[in-house]
Amino acid sequence: MEVKWTKGRVAALATVGTVVTAVACAYIWGPEWLRQTAVEQLGQALGRRVTLERVEFKPLQLRVGLDGLTIYEADGRQPFVQVGQARVQLSLSSLRHLAPVVESVSVTAPQVHLARLAPQRWNYSDILARMAARPAQPSSGEPARFSVNNIALSQGVLTWDDRVSGSRHEVRDLALALPFISNLPYVAEQFTTPSLSARVDGAPFKLTGKTRPFAASRDAILNVEVGGLPLASFLSLAPFKVSARLDKADLDARLAVTFRQDAKGSSLHLQGQAALKDLALHDEEEDPLVQWRALSVRLGDSEPLLNRWSIEQITWDQPRVWLERERDGQLALLEALTPKAAQPAQGAASSASPARLPASAAASAVKGAAAQDAASSKLRLQLAQFQIHDGEVHWVDAAVPARQAPRAQDITDIELAVAGISMAQGQFGDKPVPVTLTARHNQSGQLSLAGHVSLPRDAKPLSAVLDVGLHGIELTAAQPYVADQLNVALTRGELFTDGRLEVSLPAGVLPRIRFEGDASVRGLRSVDKTGGEDFLRWKTLGFKALAVQYGGQERSPKVHPLDLGVGEISLDDFFARVIVKPTGRLNLQDILRTAEAQAAAEAHPNAPPNPSAKAAASGPSPRIAIGRIVMKHGRVDFADNFIKPNYAANLTDLDGTVSALASDRSQPADLNLRGRIDHDSPLSISGKVNPLAPKLYLQLAARATDIELTRLTPYSAKYAGYPITKGKLSVDLKYLIDNGKLDAQNQVYVNQLTFGGKVDSPDAVKLPILFAIGLLTNSRGEMDVNLPISGTLSDPDFSIGGIVWRVVVNLVEKAVTAPFSLLASAFGGDAAELGYVAFAPGSTELAPEAKSKLDTLVKVLLDRPALKLEISGRVDPATEQDGARRAYVASRIKAQKVADLVKQGQAANSEQITVSAAEYPKYLERAYLAEPFDKPRNALGMTKSLPVPEMEQLMLRHALVDEMWFKSIADARALAVKKYLDEQGHVPVDRLFLVASRLSPEGIADKGATQRVDFTLAH
Repeated sequence: MEVKWTKGRVAALATVGTVVTAVACAYIWGPEWLRQTAVEQLGQALGRRVTLERVEFKPLQLRVGLDGLTIYEADGRQPFVQVGQARVQLSLSSLRHLAPVVESVSVTAPQVHLARLAPQRWNYSDILARMAARPAQPSSGEPARFSVNNIALSQGVLTWDDRVSGSRHEVRDLALALPFISNLPYVAEQFTTPSLSARVDGAPFKLTGKTRPFAASRDAILNVEVGGLPLASFLSLAPFKVSARLDKADLDARLAVTFRQDAKGSSLHLQGQAALKDLALHDEEEDPLVQWRALSVRLGDSEPLLNRWSIEQITWDQPRVWLERERDGQLALLEALTPKAAQPAQGAASSASPARLPASAAASAVKGAAAQDAASSKLRLQLAQFQIHDGEVHWVDAAVPARQAPRAQDITDIELAVAGISMAQGQFGDKPVPVTLTARHNQSGQLSLAGHVSLPRDAKPLSAVLDVGLHGIELTAAQPYVADQLNVALTRGELFTDGRLEVSLPAGVLPRIRFEGDASVRGLRSVDKTGGEDFLRWKTLGFKALAVQYGGQERSPKVHPLDLGVGEISLDDFFARVIVKPTGRLNLQDILRTAEAQAAAEAHPNAPPNPSAKAAASGPSPRIAIGRIVMKHGRVDFADNFIKPNYAANLTDLDGTVSALASDRSQPADLNLRGRIDHDSPLSISGKVNPLAPKLYLQLAARATDIELTRLTPYSAKYAGYPITKGKLSVDLKYLIDNGKLDAQNQVYVNQLTFGGKVDSPDAVKLPILFAIGLLTNSRGEMDVNLPISGTLSDPDFSIGGIVWRVVVNLVEKAVTAPFSLLASAFGGDAAELGYVAFAPGSTELAPEAKSKLDTLVKVLLDRPALKLEISGRVDPATEQDGARRAYVASRIKAQKVADLVKQGQAANSEQITVSAAEYPKYLERAYLAEPFDKPRNALGMTKSLPVPEMEQLMLRHALVDEMWFKSIADARALAVKKYLDEQGHVPVDRLFLVASRLSPEGIADKGATQRVDFTLAH
């Protein structure tokens, strides 16, 4: 059959041939042309060298692809972007929708290499600058419609090379799957489900979800999963530098992000959980700063754009924090985290400027940020639970005084639980927050807290009510902080306390702190730094029913903020050492090491502390109340190293009680204390005392018996010049301090005090000690002396020891200067008159009053066998002339009667003979005639016979009263006294000594009679 070639057929055939030819040309020459065109156009657009190995172009299948695309770095040598293979499959539905519809897009083995070349220059900075320099394209108003489906990217690699910090990061196994992305109406309201996965520096990363980016309401729901992302490698990207080095920190996260944007606005929801694991932060010297096993956060439905956060749980597992305070007081951790000062960028002037956002984009960003700030100005927070497990804090303080080694404190096994923290509109919730905490201190002490904390809200302050338990907390931890101020070292001691602590921090007033419970310090031991000997120790110092309150009111100079109440203070099995140093100072004076005390100790080592040097605390005193004080099994050791040889004594078996006392009431407490001196001599102290009152009140009675005096030999040898070889001491002391005045009675009883031989001591008093002791010691070897003392406590020179010493010295001096005053108080009588006996003028006979006084003196001498009595007669010629003449006449009359008795052969003693009234005229006349003076005569020249009165007057006028006569009277008086003491008093004659008589009143200090016999005591 012959085909007719009509014009139509020819035209159709030509068309088909043209199409076939065009398709054939496209298949044959199209790929190369497209390759060359793509390389040229892309190279011009980027300003980079571009190579493309192959282009696949299949127009009949509506498919185009490329293989081996490479975009090089600016130097044209190193690859910047590489694509192994890319394929795009078009859809015929593009004709129906009059818009490009891509059926599938696949990219295989893409590789992108990003690098930071300088602080503000990257390996793509030239591309950004080239694109920013292009003229802006006019907007058509309506966005171009499109639809891209089945987007797939696989085997992707992204590298980041930070040549400034020297870090490098890689994203490998990058895979992206996106079902579609389209703004065509028929699919714009459908969700697409993208997925992205990769390994970021070896850590798996996965992103899945669904989104409607071109719908009327843009929605996106994304799920992000990260496993073990090493954040330490990204620290170099931080805009600031710190000296701390993050060695390791891995991030795990499973988060769900929901975003929606419509006409009403935008919303962003976030929930899930994240954990920062195995963090290790070190300083420049490789010392650890912070470590933890995991910090986990479980997030509820939160809205970051609205600053609303719902946190279900925060768990901090095994945190380790090292806090070191340096010599300058700064914390090493804070210094290590403080950003360093920015360094000038090398080559910054030559680097390209960073790309800038278009003005419209910048304005939009600012507007969006302002809206976000306004929305987030009020934080809303719900924290259901915060926990710390197995935490540790290691504290090293190098800021202690230079002489002390840095002290380490370890808080371990920390378990903390906090629940129910809420905040709305910038205010914390009104519900108390439960808190529990347990920990260990230095491996031995235990700490526990349990209670509630009320966070500040409106006018309500921050407050807490906590049950506190401290068990075995080492007090030596505080040693470095007080060592520079103390001359004692604390070697042991533990704090125990159980009670309730209330704290409130109101604004504008003092913080209010209150504690109620029990506390004790156990096993305390301290030593003297100089000698290393025990200074103070006890088994238990307990405080029962302790109530301490501080503050809670406005600051006032009239009210002290501290209230202290204690139900009972108990001190058990305690020991204290009191030492007099070789310099003469008490170790108690030098407990506190201050510059003033140090200078005073060096300049005046023997001086007592000066009360005026103590600064009086200004303002009111704290209110203190103590229910009872109990002491058991106490011991105080006293050592005097100032004395050579040294002296030591111990107060042992000390037990006692003090009843209730308080600073705001004047009623004193009852004091009862018992003990022994060196486990031997009993000691008791009782009375009333209130040291807390504004004015000290003290009324004490102390008694100690049978104290062995041989232990006091160092003192007696030094200050008396004689050692003690035997003796016992008993004291009965009564002290009263009231209104700042001291009144005391010291009754001292000494038994069988015996001194040894004299020793040379430059400090011995220059007084006759043995005589004073003999004066005070009775026939049984006993000495009973009362030493009253008094003084004013406000006197800057007041010292009880100084007063007692002065009283003792005065007692010895009084024994020498006025011994009879001491004897009179012991035996009765007038102290001023016991030292002599008076006689009638011219008489040698003892009057009854004189005999009574001598009887008292006999008692003294018999009770003081160590004493000797010196007897000295005395006359006063000025007052005894008349009496002496009458005595002379009486002696002449007695002599006549003695002569008669002798003639009659009778024994006669002039001291025992008396002349009767009948005999008196006869013997007077004989004595008158026997006198050698010229007598009146009668007319015959014979001695005239005169009446008795005239004879008496003539004899008195011519009596031979001269110095010898007065001396004989004085001697006779002394002899009469001696005989009375011997014969009537039975005082051994070897203790009675007649000394030279005195013939004048010179030397009489008292106002007594001048015709007398004086007594002097001797040893």
